[in-house]
Amino acid sequence: MICNVILFFLIYMIIGFLVVDIMSMIISMDVYSYIFAIVISVLVTIYGIIKAKHICVKMENVCIGDTKSIQVAFLRIFILGIL
Repeated sequence: MICNVILFFLIYMIIGFLVVDIMSMIISMDVYSYIFAIVISVLVTIYGIIKAKHICVKMENVCIGDTKSIQVAFLRIFILGIL
């Protein structure tokens, strides 16, 4: 579990750095923008850990053809930090 958290924190951080780099090409930005990217990465990771405890499951009946009906489960998870 801790490896998943670290892995996805690093992914969020790389995405944040990429966004800051692209924005710094367009407008002038300072070093504090990278600190902002790290803080956002930490917050998204913490949010993912908290939301991993509350997975929403919704059951639906789906008709196939005229006579067959199967039950499908939809999982709604906003996180990537916990798999």
